[in-house]
This record gives sequence, C-alpha cells and structure tokens, in this order.
Amino acid sequence: MRQYSEKNHLAIFISGNKSTTNWNTPNKKSDFYFIKSIVDSIFSKIGITAFDAFDNELSEFFDYSLVYRKGEKQLAEFGKVNAAFCKLFDIKQDLFFADINWDLVIAQAKKVKSNYQEISKFPSVKRDLALLLDKKVKFDEVKSIATKFGKKILRNIELFDIYEDEKIGNDKKSYAVSFTFKDDTKTLQDADIDSVMKKLMEEYNKQLNAEIR
Repeated sequence: MRQYSEKNHLAIFISGNKSTTNWNTPNKKSDFYFIKSIVDSIFSKIGITAFDAFDNELSEFFDYSLVYRKGEKQLAEFGKVNAAFCKLFDIKQDLFFADINWDLVIAQAKKVKSNYQEISKFPSVKRDLALLLDKKVKFDEVKSIATKFGKKILRNIELFDIYEDEKIGNDKKSYAVSFTFKDDTKTLQDADIDSVMKKLMEEYNKQLNAEIR
C-alpha cells in the first residue's frame, strides 16, 4: 500500500526590476501583473484558456493572490508574498510567487483540441472600466456578468489592476478591467461597443452595487 505520493509543481519566484535599466528604459519593478502575465503566457502556449479565476484574500502566505481553477481542481495560484514570510528569509523587497500544479496542467493540456481558423481581417477594440466594489466581490463575478451580457462580440476580459486604500474605504477595492471586442464579419463601430458597455455598467451597478469610476 502506497503511503506517499509525489506531485510535480512549477514554482516561479520574481523580485526586483523587470528588466535591465538603460538610457531609454527606466527602472520598472516587478509587480503582481508581471507574474500574472508569465502564468497566463504559460497557460496560453500549452493551450489552456478555459478556467475560472478567483481572488484569494484569506491566504496567510500571500498579501493577495489569484487562483486559477478547472472545476474543483486548482491549477495555479500566484500573488505577492506576505512581508512576514519574506522577513523569515531576510528578504527586504517585494517578492512575487506562482505555484503551478504541473501534473494537472499537463493533464488538462492533453485534452485540448487544436482548432485553426483564418485570421480575421477586422481589428479588435479594447475598452477599460474602473469599478469600485465591496471587498467580498470576486473577479469571477465581474467576468461572469461580462460573459453573459457581452453578446458575441466580447472576446476577452482581463483584470489589469487592483487598488486598495483607506481613502476609498477599508471595505472597498477598485478593479481596473479591460474588455476586448471583435467581430469577424465587420469592423465594429463605436455604437456597437457603447451599447454593450452601457449594459455592463448597468448590470455591475445592479448586481454588484458597483460604482463606475
């Protein structure tokens, strides 16, 4: 009878500047969105695009983190490591960490069917929205509403900034969300996108009590 099992995980640690400083590239420190871009790139390159994203505000290891799940299975978690843990290793600067369950990710990748289609002749359009929300609201709720009311032209929803400060309220947080729209049959007009964005703002206010900023 086996008493132990060994699982493969991919661990990524990031700290310091994103790149080497030169005359036309200023110092840019690593942040949550830099490690998120790395995790997203890994998933994208191996064909995993269908998963749910959840905020994890109860972790003792992270100050804040995002969890990617497929059903009940946790594929990855990444975020900013708590200062208390950094102090144990005499790390005095921000540290970002990603834990990817590699066995699960590879298992999911094997199920991916590759489909190809002609590159669209029509450009995509991005719109950004800042939402002031209660801390208990999860990004998955924001994404779910967008998916439901985005019609056929909404192709992607990305969370690119989270802001928390006592100035906006200790029970509040601000999400900056990017929406990508595209129609493979025509060039989208402002009116097409405006109608969807108006509906999304109405639903965010109605369902999540969001304040549009």
